[in-house]
Amino acid sequence: IVNGPNKLERKKPKANLGALVARGVVTIGQKLYLHDYQGRRIPGAEAYIGGHGIFSGPDKRRLCSMSDLAQELLKEEGYQSDSVRGPWHWYTEDGRSITELWGEYLAEKVSGRAS
Repeated sequence: IVNGPNKLERKKPKANLGALVARGVVTIGQKLYLHDYQGRRIPGAEAYIGGHGIFSGPDKRRLCSMSDLAQELLKEEGYQSDSVRGPWHWYTEDGRSITELWGEYLAEKVSGRAS
């Protein structure tokens, strides 16, 4: 629970790739594209969904959190931040962020459309 402007609010659960995979929203091995803080795709900054994390690079040898890999790749582009919200920066081929997909998943879960 976190303090909101006028009341105590429940903190939303963090984006969970495993739950999105289980729901069929994304798939294992699906390519994700890193976008910068202005929403621009960073050429060559890609990863692949590996269940609860993402694999860096086409060799898929290193499993990382979305936030850790986003921070590492953004630093390579010259951005400096000690805290990066990975789901905000990773996008599917059709231009939808993991944050957006997670928000829809939570809304469906709350409305009872998800099992």
